[in-house]
Amino acid sequence: MNVATFHTYIAERPAFRWRLEQPLAILLAAGLGILSGWAFGNGSNLGFAWMLFLFGFVWVLIISVALGMWLAVRSHLARGDWRAALHIGFASVFPTTTVYMVMVVLMTAAIPLVNITFPNGAHALARPDFLRHFPVLYFCSLIAGLMSGPLFALWSPWKHMERNS
Repeated sequence: MNVATFHTYIAERPAFRWRLEQPLAILLAAGLGILSGWAFGNGSNLGFAWMLFLFGFVWVLIISVALGMWLAVRSHLARGDWRAALHIGFASVFPTTTVYMVMVVLMTAAIPLVNITFPNGAHALARPDFLRHFPVLYFCSLIAGLMSGPLFALWSPWKHMERNS
C-alpha cells in the first residue's frame, strides 16, 4: 500500500469522520468552561469556584470519553485497530479540554492572579494560574486519551478488519 492509497484509506474510514457528536461535545465543554470561569468572576465564593473548575474539567473528560465510546461503536472499530483507536481517543479528548480551558481563560483573564488569605488562615488563588494548572490538566487529558483509545480497540466486539494490500 503506497502513501496515497493509505491516505485515501484513512480518509474514507468512518472512525475519522465526525458528524454532530464532536461539535455537541465541544459546545458542552464550552458551556462548562464559561460556567467555571463565571464562578471565579462572580467573586461570591472562591471555594465553590475552585470546586466548579475542577469538577467541570472532570465532566469534560467524562464527556470526551463518552464521545470516544460512541464514535468507536458508530464506526465499528475493529478489535486491535490501535491507530484508529488512538485517533478516536485523542480526537475526542484534546479538542474538548482545549475549548474548556480557553473558555476559562477568557472568563478569568481580567481577574488579577493574587493569593487570597481567608479568616481561618487558608490561602487560595483568585483564579487558576494558567502556567501552573493547565499543563497538569493537559497531562490528565493525555492520560485519558492514551488509556481510552486502546481500551476501545481492546474491548471492541468487532473482529479484525481485513485490509486489501
